[in-house]
Amino acid sequence: MKKIVLIFILLVSCTSSSSSEMTTVPIKELTYQNLDGEFVNENLTNKNTIIIFWADY
Repeated sequence: MKKIVLIFILLVSCTSSSSSEMTTVPIKELTYQNLDGEFVNENLTNKNTIIIFWADY
């Protein structure tokens, strides 16, 4: 009986549900600080963009 309960718990925990879909909201504006210390707003609505964040400590 204990084996059946353990198998049931394992099966329930391993099954995936369709309600866990991830939705993302596209970023339409990017704000960053350039090397001169000025804050710049960049409009990304009509650009194909890959954004890479780099931090060097």
